[in-house]
Amino acid sequence: MSKNRIIYNNVGLLTGPSPAYQVHSGADGSSKLTSINTVTTASFDIGITRAEVKQIGGSRIGNKLAVRQPISQPNVSLGFSYNLTDGRNEKTLGLNVAGDTSFLSGVTGNDDRNFFLFITEKAEQDFNLQSGYSNLNVLSFGNCYLNSYTIDASVGNFPAVTVDYSASNVRFDQPSGTYQQDASSNIFASGLIPAVNRENGTLADSFDEYGYVVKQGTIDDGGVYNSSQTHYLLPGDIDLFLANPNIGGINLSGETQMHVQSVSINVPVNRTDLYGLGSEYVYDRRVEYPSLGTLDISAIANTPLSGVTDKIFSHDDAYQMEIRFNTSDSSADKTHTVSAKIQGAKIESQSISQSIGSEMTFEATFSFECNPERGLLFSGLAAAVGD
Repeated sequence: MSKNRIIYNNVGLLTGPSPAYQVHSGADGSSKLTSINTVTTASFDIGITRAEVKQIGGSRIGNKLAVRQPISQPNVSLGFSYNLTDGRNEKTLGLNVAGDTSFLSGVTGNDDRNFFLFITEKAEQDFNLQSGYSNLNVLSFGNCYLNSYTIDASVGNFPAVTVDYSASNVRFDQPSGTYQQDASSNIFASGLIPAVNRENGTLADSFDEYGYVVKQGTIDDGGVYNSSQTHYLLPGDIDLFLANPNIGGINLSGETQMHVQSVSINVPVNRTDLYGLGSEYVYDRRVEYPSLGTLDISAIANTPLSGVTDKIFSHDDAYQMEIRFNTSDSSADKTHTVSAKIQGAKIESQSISQSIGSEMTFEATFSFECNPERGLLFSGLAAAVGD
């Protein structure tokens, strides 16, 4: 059955190794692509920067410009969201999930990678259940650099992650002539990576040096899509450990803690795009450390408030916080599937509101510095899973 639209089951999101400009297949024909699991949304935007030039002596008739043309690479933004599990996606994206040093220890500048959106030929086909990969359409994004990472957890929803990237190139590949069979007659897709050589701005042109393959086994190796090894986290599985801020007013941990309704952690990665003569493409997206992360908390008040705000001037303390995402279990013991420890957090603002017919609500925002050594320590069960 041919399709007259593309829906979510037709699409799969995969990523390649870092750095981006390298071969994405092994000498034995194996694939170096890895699935991004539990994806719920994906989108991209392409913007064009044009020079608009007028000149002396130009005609007033029609008010025409002398030049109106692109002067640099397109601005490509790629973003996607997925349900937080055990840190497997974070590990795939090159982030540190061992909890021994900063979450951003691998984000140092030469950390670009490629992403691939594969689309099946027929409407009834589920991409991640295919036994062979023929007649795929491919949207691939080259030289993607991480711009931000956000965790959102709230009552009534699965904890979710949103990541945003800047890319240097997009390829739209049609399936014609890109499919072969290996020695076991497994059909696989092959093509050129979308990455640009950052040193000279040239595109990949040799499959042996800059090719990729996606074949049977890419999706189900290592316990990825639809695997029983995937740990789905529930809102009731989240524990928050937070000392009382020095300006008073809140109690978010302990026996008399407020009823937390939502938690959001945002880690931006600030970058400066560097251009040079001889190429229209950026040769680097330099990371500017430290970046300032934020923790936002919303809760229902249930205890008397105390403290005074003048302590902020004499005791502007920094706090160590931890948010634990536990695996659902009927036993009394909890398994920490994911833990996010925030170092050196300081309160930025808090607000309390009350209205007729509703509970008193409390909101607070904390900030913390992030760099490759400290800021956010992220640990997940996926750290123990082999590559």
